[in-house]
This record gives sequence, structure tokens and C-alpha cells, in this order.
Amino acid sequence: MILCLRLCLRASRCFFSTSTANNNRTVSLSKLRFLFRFSTLSHPDSSSSSSSTNLESYFAHLIVTCHGDTANRHWSSNQFRLLLTDPDLLIRVLNMIREKPEIAYHFFRWLQRQRDVKQSLQAFVAMLEILAEKDLMSKAFRIAERCIDLGMHEIDELLIDGKFDKRIAHKLLDLFLWVYSDKSMVDKCLLSFEKMIRKGFLPNVRNCNILLKLLRDKKMMDKAREVYRTMVEHGIVPTVITFNTMLDSCFKSGDLEQIPEIVSEMERRNVVPTVITFNTMLDSCFKAGDLQQVPKIVSEMERRKIVTEVTYNILINGFSKKGKMEEARRFHGDMRRCGFSLSACSFNPLIEGYCKQGLFDEAWGVRDEMLNEGVSPTNSTYNIYIHALCEFGR
Repeated sequence: MILCLRLCLRASRCFFSTSTANNNRTVSLSKLRFLFRFSTLSHPDSSSSSSSTNLESYFAHLIVTCHGDTANRHWSSNQFRLLLTDPDLLIRVLNMIREKPEIAYHFFRWLQRQRDVKQSLQAFVAMLEILAEKDLMSKAFRIAERCIDLGMHEIDELLIDGKFDKRIAHKLLDLFLWVYSDKSMVDKCLLSFEKMIRKGFLPNVRNCNILLKLLRDKKMMDKAREVYRTMVEHGIVPTVITFNTMLDSCFKSGDLEQIPEIVSEMERRNVVPTVITFNTMLDSCFKAGDLQQVPKIVSEMERRKIVTEVTYNILINGFSKKGKMEEARRFHGDMRRCGFSLSACSFNPLIEGYCKQGLFDEAWGVRDEMLNEGVSPTNSTYNIYIHALCEFGR
């Protein structure tokens, strides 16, 4: 039997090889099937399952040996016609090479580029399972993307209700939540999140944060709060990124009354705020007109030594818009003394602040300061000045 199989493999390679002398003829599918039927004729006790195993072994061997240093170079659609059209056989072959996940991945990606490949949800799941077992999640991400692009959205149901290792299913469900978020598919994200929670597959906090950022960018503050509450209720521990995202969501949606509650929750959970946290709080104070809180926030930032040039630009812009030019000037001077780089963002708010009060000489003086500091005025610099002159009829 072994000898017969070896002869069969050699014969099949001959059939599959391309011959320029014979007008590049290739073996037909019927010839391949004939070869494997013939290999069992001299063994009446051989079953059809044996023939099937031989076929799977043949393709597994061919995939691995033809892989070479450069993936795909030695594969041709004629060689793997049967795998292109028979997803069940493909799944069995993938399982035979699951200990070589990199090769399996490259082969599956190559198959997806063939025009006549027959798509199968089960084949995608098999490939994803192989990659998840080896923690090759960046590669799994690409396969999941392709799966979603083909509209196979029922895959999460299959992973939740199918007979899969729970650890692997959990990894893959988290992965699809990430893919949906990356593709800004809000409805699919929320549905996937809810299904996972309902079935006891708690999403990773990292993916929850990605979902919260997506909802923030879509200005869906109510949904963001709902997702946050669900996270906390089910024991998903929020991180500083979670809180920063929620604070930023409140700021961008104008829902400023929620900010003290979020800050209190951070303190209760002993989550250490970052510079992003404080900068967001400063932004919200200026927008809400609550300038009394600004010195306290700045003092705490200085104590923690986390003041940045972004912080100073927020302060200069905020006070200038409120007409508090003395405070804006003071922080502008502090910024220079602390050695931070000055930019148009550090000067334009001052020009706008003076222009709004009709103080055009002071505004033009700021423009001169810019040049002295080696900062080039921008179109906005001159537009602010010209617009104000028009408003004042100058």
C-alpha cells in the first residue's frame, strides 16, 4: 500500500507538472480521482475513507513542499482545483497542516485570491481556529476582515453556539468585535458586544475601549454610557483609557454635567489620571465657563509634573476666548519660560482675543512677536485680523 501510494504521488506530480512541449497541459480532476481509486484497487479491504485520507495527505504534502522561501510562488490554481471547489476537503487538509499555521495562513490567503474559490463560513472558522490556537492574532485579524467583507456576519453565532474550545471561541469573538470597530460598523459592534455579554464571553477591556472611542467619534454618547455601564456591571474593569474616552465623549457632545461623576468614579477606583485626563478637564471647564476650577487643575498638573505644550495652548486659547487676556498672556509667558516650543497655535488665540476687544495694535504686536520667535504667521493669523477689522468697520 505504501509503495503504491508513493508511486501514485510520483505519478500525480508528473500529471500536474506543466510541460511546454505538450502545450502546457495539466492533469484533470477526473485523472486525480482515478489515481486515488486505482491506489486502493489491489486492496479490497481498503475503505473509501482511506482513499479520502490519501487525497488529504497528498494535498497537505503538496502545500507544504511547494511553499518554499517565498509563499505562493510555486502554487497554481490547477494544482489545487479540488480544494478551490470543495470546502469540506479544504477544511480537512487545513487540519492536517494545523501544526504549520504560517503555511496554512499563506495558503488560505492565496486561495482567497483565486477567482473561482467556493467560499465557506466553516472554512474561515477552521483557519481562524488554527491561528488563534497559536496566538497569531494579527494574521487572524486579516482573515476575519476578509470574512466580514464577504458578509459572513453569522460567524459570531457559530462561535458562540458551536462546539468550540471556549478559550478559542472567546479569542475569536473578541477579534471580531475589534474588526467591526476598526471598520466603524457601529450596529454590528453593539450587536456583537451584547451577544458576548449575554452568553458569558466578556470582551477584553481593550476592545471595549475601542468600541467606546467609535461611539464617541459618532457622537453616540447615550450608547457610550450604556456600554460603559454594562462593562462595569459585568466586572470588566475600566482603565484610564476608558475614563479618558468617556471624558472626551462628554466634552465633544457638550454633556459637561457628567464629567464630575466620571472623575469621582476614577478616584473611587484608584485609577491614576494622565495628562490627557487633565487636558480634557481643562477643555471642559472653558467650554462650560467654569473658570474657577482651572487653577486647581493646573496646580495638580504642576504637582504631578505633567504639564505639556498642549496644556499651555489649551489655557492660552481658553482664556483668550473668554476675554481674559491678562491670564492668557501670563500662561503664554510661562510656556516660553518653561522651554516649550511655540507655534501658531500659541499666538493666534492671543491675536483673536485682542481683535475681539478692538485692540488691533496689541494684536499686530503679537504678530511681530511671532516673527521674532521664528514662528511663521498662518492664513488663519491674517484671516482673524482682517475679519475683525471688517467687523469694527476699520
